[in-house]
This record gives sequence, structure tokens and C-alpha cells, in this order.
Amino acid sequence: MLLENKLSFDLLTDVLSVPTLIELGKHASVSDTDISSYDIWPTEVTEDDQAPECFTHNLTGKIRSMVLHDIFMNDQLPCYKQSWVKNADVAIQKIPHQGFITRHIDTCEFSLTVFLNTVHHGGHFVWADEQNNEHYIKPVFNSGVYAYYETAIQGAQHEVLPVRSKQCRSTLQLFVFDKTKDSSVKPV
Repeated sequence: MLLENKLSFDLLTDVLSVPTLIELGKHASVSDTDISSYDIWPTEVTEDDQAPECFTHNLTGKIRSMVLHDIFMNDQLPCYKQSWVKNADVAIQKIPHQGFITRHIDTCEFSLTVFLNTVHHGGHFVWADEQNNEHYIKPVFNSGVYAYYETAIQGAQHEVLPVRSKQCRSTLQLFVFDKTKDSSVKPV
């Protein structure tokens, strides 16, 4: 399904397979090896490192391959059987109680957020369309939101509202910044 370069997101359900969800679940809680939002996000996003700390776990190896296979084989997505999906950056984002992500714009060709748990209070994904109407998406297990563009553009404004539940909001985050790059070529 193509969004025809409109600044918007689309919603889908049942994004990942059960085996992939089980493997991702092993990495969905905050751990000592996660990367802090204070270390990788711009300071304006972390409110000069005063916002609640969020965490990222980059996926590699077998679990990354499982995710990419599921995405590649999902006929609900515009990357269905598209080789460029192998170029994706893949991570788990963990937003703890009271955590949030400020309104921002991504520059990419494809982005996908898959909710790895249901958050009952807060943690909504909110995006603003071209008329500045806000769209609220409740974090529901194995549902996702994506944006797809023919070329890298600045997408729709979006944010994550504060998580009010005690549990951590965990999502799979996948971005493709350049569908034409040859990921088999390694820099020297």
C-alpha cells in the first residue's frame, strides 16, 4: 500500500510472526547493555537530558534476520518482497513510566513502528497530518504504524505521549534511509 508521499502514517495489525515476537520479547525489558537516549538523541529531544531516560537495543544476527524476513514477507506492507528492506536499521525502543518522545520529523524512505506490548495508559503514537489534525494510535501488541515514500523526505510530525502505565512501552523500530544503497558493500 503506497501513501503517495502524503505526510501520513498508516496502521496495520498482526505485523510479526509468533516466533519473532517471542524472540523480541526476550529483549523488550530495559537492560544494562541498552543505549541511553541521553547518549544518542539530540539534547532538544531529551530536554537537555532532563526528560525521563529512554533506551534502545540495536538488533543484530538471528533476531534481526527474523524481523527482516517477517517484514519482507508481510503483504500488508509496501516492502513486501522488496530487497531494499535488507538496508533497514532495526532496534527495540524502550520508553519507561513517564517517558515520552517529543514531537519531531523523521527523514527516511520507510519507517515502521511495531508495538511489542499493549500500554493501557498513555504512550500513544500521535502524528499530525498536513492540515495539522492530530491522529492518536494506542499502543496495542503486534500492531504497527508505517510511513512509505518514494524518496527520502521529511515525513509527518509525530511524537509519543508520556507512558502512564507502570510497564515499559516497547516497540520495534525499523527505518530505511536509502532503498538504493547496496548493503552488501562494506566500507574499507
